[in-house]
Amino acid sequence: MLKLLIANKNELSKVLIFAKRYRPDITLPWLSKWIDKIVVAKENGKIVGAALCSFGDETFIHFVTANTWENLVELVRSLLDTAFKTGSTKIRTFIPANQINLQISLTKLGFEFEGILRKSMLDADGKFIDVISMCKWSPAILEIPIHTTEPLEFYIRPYKSDDYDKILELSKDAFPGEDPFEDAELIEEISKEDPELNLIALDSNSNIVGGIFAWEWSPRNAWIYLLAVLHSAQGHHIGTSLLKKLEENAKRKGVIRLQVDTDADNFPAVLFYLKNEFEFEFREIAVPNRKGRNVDDVIFSKSI
Repeated sequence: MLKLLIANKNELSKVLIFAKRYRPDITLPWLSKWIDKIVVAKENGKIVGAALCSFGDETFIHFVTANTWENLVELVRSLLDTAFKTGSTKIRTFIPANQINLQISLTKLGFEFEGILRKSMLDADGKFIDVISMCKWSPAILEIPIHTTEPLEFYIRPYKSDDYDKILELSKDAFPGEDPFEDAELIEEISKEDPELNLIALDSNSNIVGGIFAWEWSPRNAWIYLLAVLHSAQGHHIGTSLLKKLEENAKRKGVIRLQVDTDADNFPAVLFYLKNEFEFEFREIAVPNRKGRNVDDVIFSKSI
């Protein structure tokens, strides 16, 4: 059973170990100033996590870490409950831009990318590094679906005009209830300009199971317009395989950077790009999306 308690001075050195996993610039003297606000998570009397928050209209998380994912979820859940019950409308935290695993963990907990602060945190070597701001507007911790299905054989080839109907099928599945022709028409157009950057994945019966479509929108920069995998075919690394093949083709073409955008609250997509070594670039506020609602857009990029 995890117990959450206020830390005492004798525990600060152990808290510091956890805190530095989150913020390398944190020091023992700085921690001592916050002693009455530091929460430690204990299991069988042993410290297994620690957190520090400044609660208010906007709650700021200075750090929150734990020894296991389960303990981290429980610790974060407690902080979220406290924050929103005491009137917070938003929770924000800053983390090093190079901490991809930490970004993945926070995304799984429902945090969204907000922006980048350039050269605004000291690393362990005393050098200034970029910082990412992440935020959360509700106490809910979403369940990210995990697909566990039988292996699926597939192969990848370039898109051809004869595949137009297949793209309609893919678009209908990816965006149910919406007009699929917008995607199909644009893909038909950009594939003529950059055929090697527009790929589809087919199963052993030549049925479409996924596709990735991009174009070189400026010299040596390619933008991924659409990456989609049929819901029934997810969990077989089709998306990852399509992305890798696109990277190979783009490199041969002389492209040095890929960019892509997705809804800020599309957590599975955000996780996918983070796990495939894309980095957060910026957040575009209130973009009208396909479903007719305003939603923030996040843009990722990757050097290849």
